[in-house]
Parts: sequence; structure tokens; C-alpha cells
Amino acid sequence: MPCTLPAGAVPSGMCGTIVAVNPDSPQNQSLHLPERSSTTPALTRRGVLKAGVGGLGAVLATGLLSACAMDEASEALNRVRGGFEPNEQLRSIGAVMRSALDRADAEEAEFIRRQIGVLEKEFLRQCGTDDEGQRDPQCSFEDADGGGSGDSPTSSTAPSTAAKARTAEDNKGTDSAAKRRQLFAGIQRELLGAIESPELPDADAHEKDSQGRTVTRQEFQTQLLVGLYGATAPVAGAPQREDIAELLEDPEVVGRGNTKALGEDLKDALNSVYGAIQAAGVALAADDGSARKQLAAAGDGARLARDVVTAMITPPADDSTEKPEDAEGAYEPPAGFGVSKATKAPASAKEAPAFLHAALAAPLSQLRLLAGRAETGPLRLALAQTCAALSRAQGQLELAQGLGPEAVVLRGGD
Repeated sequence: MPCTLPAGAVPSGMCGTIVAVNPDSPQNQSLHLPERSSTTPALTRRGVLKAGVGGLGAVLATGLLSACAMDEASEALNRVRGGFEPNEQLRSIGAVMRSALDRADAEEAEFIRRQIGVLEKEFLRQCGTDDEGQRDPQCSFEDADGGGSGDSPTSSTAPSTAAKARTAEDNKGTDSAAKRRQLFAGIQRELLGAIESPELPDADAHEKDSQGRTVTRQEFQTQLLVGLYGATAPVAGAPQREDIAELLEDPEVVGRGNTKALGEDLKDALNSVYGAIQAAGVALAADDGSARKQLAAAGDGARLARDVVTAMITPPADDSTEKPEDAEGAYEPPAGFGVSKATKAPASAKEAPAFLHAALAAPLSQLRLLAGRAETGPLRLALAQTCAALSRAQGQLELAQGLGPEAVVLRGGD
């Protein structure tokens, strides 16, 4: 529709065709249209922030803004929704992580600091800046321990960033493993809580994820937290298999992923998991016994992931159980599964762990992205735990190569 402006007004914002209005015409004599003042300050994002939503509403209510300026004001308000509003959930996770630093050894502390850096970077990104690049004082992550938001290693950079080589049989005994699980228990609990019940400003705003897809801010944050949670799994040695296996009987999980939104993509991810299971067999056949324990454990992790995803997309046996309204057909495994042609089969025992590690990367990345799209908390948790199982499998293979899982702070892609 044409946008009607007072005489002399300049079009802006969403206004298109201009229809001139003559204030001296008889039909408009009683309108008393306000003159455009050259002293009226420009409407900027910073100005909107200073005025606040209520202040802007008061200005709009006075009628002192033209129709186009009102469009511009609305656009400015939309741009700042969520800006300068701290994400308390991310702050809470960061606080729990910082509280664990005093009880952590050097490797653990470095890992936790790097995870804090990832969280802080996302916290500040969500909080935003004004048009002058200034950040509001309330947008502080309260990182008293100095954990910055610098570059953090991911699974793709792990081999070059491992602090030192070590094996599963180093000086980490049973007591030490129990202490690690206890150290990370609070961190993992906070991460899972935010994955299950996300609370963040402007959750429906749109972002670009690591695959270049347009996603909501909530989906983007869930992907990030699942990646952080997955990274804690091989370091903490938790969750245990029995913790994840509980999902196989959870009525909020079984068959609940078999929907139009998730079903087909979960089936594609399951195909990748089966490919990783086959890769485990190929790797074990190439092994000379030096990494058999780690290869077997990694294969077991892939099979656990298979069981959980299969449960998610398999309708419950009990016909009386409520099914999703848009449930898809049951999963039918292909006749055979092949290892990706891009993954070169191991030519020696030394190459076997790296070969299986690469085969696990695809399903881990797929499931992490799908966690963001899951419609319910239980489904998000199930996918996070599945990613944890695959992450622990990768951690075993890193140990077999003399690498430390602590070098990877975000699993399942960048």
C-alpha cells in the first residue's frame, strides 16, 4: 500500500510509493500536521536502547513520528530484541564451570577454561552491541578467572593441539577416574538442564549454523551445548553406558522421534551409525592387538548410539501408547552398509584408530545438529546422550593414538 507522509517528509524504512499530502488543502486544514523539525534526532539502535521499549512506545503514541519513521522505529525495535539482555542460563553454566577449576588438575583446568571461552563467546554474541560497537555493561560474563573467548580447538584440530601424549593405562587409576566423574558431574548437569529446557532471550531469532543453514537462536544454542556436553564425556568418563541405556525404555523417547520434522533425518543419521559400526569391524581386522581394547570400546559406543536412535524412531510395541500425530513409517535398514568412500581403509594397524575416528565423525555431526531441531526436552536429552556415546568412542581412539581427549572442547563439528 502507498505510504502517506506529511509534506516534505523523507521516505525511509519499509515505505515504498509516496503519496503527497497538501496541508493547505481545505480537507486537511483541521489536521494540524506537525512540521518536520531539523533538530529531531536520528532514530538509531542506540537511541532505541536508551529509550527502552516503553520510551519508544511513548514517542510513537505522541504522533510525532511520520508513518515511515514509525516503520523505521518498528524495524529498529525488532533489531534490538534480545540485544543487551544477558543469557542467564549461559552465565549459570559458566559459574559452575569456574567453581570446578579449584578442584581440577592442570589438564582438566585447561579444558574447562577453554569451554568457558566458548560459552563466553556465544554469551557476548547473543548480547550484541549498539550501532557504535559498544557493549552494555550488563553484558558481562563475569569471568573472574580470566577464561577468554579466544579460539578453541575442535575435533578437526585435536591432533595438533593435544598437550601431550598419553594412554588409557597412564597414572589415572580408579580413584582418579571417580574424582573426574565427580568433578564434571555439576557441569554436565547444568549443560543437560539447558539442553532440556532452554531459556534465552529472543529464542526465535534466526542464525546461521556451522553448516550454513538458517536456524533459530534456540536451535543454534542447543547445538552448541550438545557439542560442549559431548566433549565432557570422554574427559569425565561419563555418562556411563547404563545411564544412556535407560533411554531405551523411556516412554518420552521411544518412537517419539519418528515425526515428519525428525524422522527421515534420524534414519539418515542411523545409516551413518551403521557405517561406523562396520568401520569398527574393518579397524579391528587391521589391528595387531595394540589398540584392540580402545577399538572395541569405540565400536560398543557406536552400537549404543544405534540402539538409542533406533528406539527413537521405532513405534512402541504397545498399541495403546500414544504416538506422534505426524508419525512416519518404521525404519528399514538398507541391505548393506559401506564405509564412506572418502574414508581410506587402514593399510596398517597404526592407521586403524584414525580410520574409525573419522567414520564416527559423520553420525556425531548429524545427531548434534538434529538435537537442535528436536521438539521436546526428552528428545533433546536423548540426542545429547547419543552424541556423548559417540564422543566417548572418539576419545578412546584418541587415547589409542597417544592424544588427549582434553584437547577437544567441542564435539561434532565447529
